Amino acid sequence: MSHLLVWEGELRRKRLLDLFGMKAARASQWLQEFNAWCPRWTRWNPLTKSHVATSVAHADAQHWTALERSRSLEHYLLMTRVPLAAREHYDEAVVWSAFSDLAVPRSDVFSAIHRAISGGMVLDTVYRSLRNPEPHARTLSPHSLIRAGRRWHVRAYCREVGDFRDFALGRFVSIQVRAESRERSAADDTAWNQRVDVELIVHPGLSDAQQRVVRGEYFNDLAGHVEPCRACLVPYFLPEIRATLAPDRDPAPAWIIAVANPEELRPWMFE
Repeated sequence: MSHLLVWEGELRRKRLLDLFGMKAARASQWLQEFNAWCPRWTRWNPLTKSHVATSVAHADAQHWTALERSRSLEHYLLMTRVPLAAREHYDEAVVWSAFSDLAVPRSDVFSAIHRAISGGMVLDTVYRSLRNPEPHARTLSPHSLIRAGRRWHVRAYCREVGDFRDFALGRFVSIQVRAESRERSAADDTAWNQRVDVELIVHPGLSDAQQRVVRGEYFNDLAGHVEPCRACLVPYFLPEIRATLAPDRDPAPAWIIAVANPEELRPWMFE
């Protein structure tokens, strides 16, 4: 229950019914037991009819270690049936993640975005980026949370830019949900809705024997693979699988996968 509260920012009886298929009476009892166990973690919001996470809950969560936050987020994603590509396990585990998650988002940021998306509301934020490293205001209408490799992003319409952009969760200085209907939705996001085919092949600089190894590992012994991808996610997808758009510039065996249709994808890459 605490994982659900911390990462979604609220507890609703209907949410428990949908997630766990329990009876209404049991869901109500579960909420009462949780509130008795952590009385300072929630406050009742009669407008939304939900138990909203307090600043105490998020402050306590901020004192978790990076591993505790990562495990909490993993539990939340498993609970809500959102798959993770790699997971950290306990010492007795057989399967291990090669490295820890260095960019676990803050729970107050994640939950605020989740609430805004679920409620179709606006976010008042202070943000910083490499292009503009000083904290500055951004008014966002978010529509999707995205895990891109080891980082989390939110896809949102930015009032200041007048277009849809990706915002890294770790770069928010402050964030607050405003009870105002969002300005734009996912239906208005052209780059989100446009699908492109990423044509993947073995790097031509590998020997014939090496190419057979890569085809067996990645392409089920086929010559290549076509992966449909949202246009705005292409610049995250290619680095994640380490696929080069320029095999002449990026030699094998440092690179083992190449893109067969680079000109179709370049318009969607970051400048």
